[in-house]
Amino acid sequence: MAFDFKRNFDLSIFEIGKENCVPEKLINYTSKTWHVLHYITAGKGSYILEGKRYELKKGDLFYIPPFSHPQYFPDKDEPWSYIWVGFDGTCVNSILSYLGLNYNFPVYSDSKYDLKDSFNQIALSFIYTQEINLVCLGYLYNIFGILINNKNMENNKIRISAKESNVLQAKEFIRNNYQFDISIKDVADNLNLSPNYLANIFEEIDHSSPKKYLIDLRMNKAKELLANKNMKVKEIAFLCGYPNQLHFSAEFRKRFGMCPREYVERNLN
Repeated sequence: MAFDFKRNFDLSIFEIGKENCVPEKLINYTSKTWHVLHYITAGKGSYILEGKRYELKKGDLFYIPPFSHPQYFPDKDEPWSYIWVGFDGTCVNSILSYLGLNYNFPVYSDSKYDLKDSFNQIALSFIYTQEINLVCLGYLYNIFGILINNKNMENNKIRISAKESNVLQAKEFIRNNYQFDISIKDVADNLNLSPNYLANIFEEIDHSSPKKYLIDLRMNKAKELLANKNMKVKEIAFLCGYPNQLHFSAEFRKRFGMCPREYVERNLN
């Protein structure tokens, strides 16, 4: 029996690809349950994650987290080419945490092109055999090895203020806990801040509020879950942090101008 390299618990590869993009091609990215790295081998382009835009070029690597909805597209004059690999495994979160690749810092600059050969080889191995095999897995380990070896990620990070750091940490806490019945006080307590101070720095840094960020996240997740016609509205409300279905429906109507059932009938049927 052939070994299934998608079921290697430490590190599994789910997809490999290579593309020379045409100018102004907008990628309609389908949210995935695994992590994805794109390495730019030529040209330029833009990457948008969590509302933040990054202008990228040859040698840059960008990270797409699971369950995210990014946008990325090539430069119209110098469209990029890139190689990507999708992966997951028990060691992945530890590796990415060590490297500092996450929602807030999804870009790494490989100025010396140390990663280029490994990404080329992983793509060629897949294209030649049309299967994910041990050679591909070995090159992915090599990519992580180079990233860890070069550990100059700290030099690539943008210096941020204490207030910006607190807002980023608050968003991270909300993303990890929105499905529970949390309050803004819970978010502030997690950061050892007062709710008023957290609201003030959110307004100063993000021109928004932690409450709006929480509700936006819950409502967007609700729209995703409503696409599953086998789920009841009550179940979706609970998964989005609303123990009370009526509260959930009222919040949904306030945001989208219709109740969840109307949204399903108008948009999904």
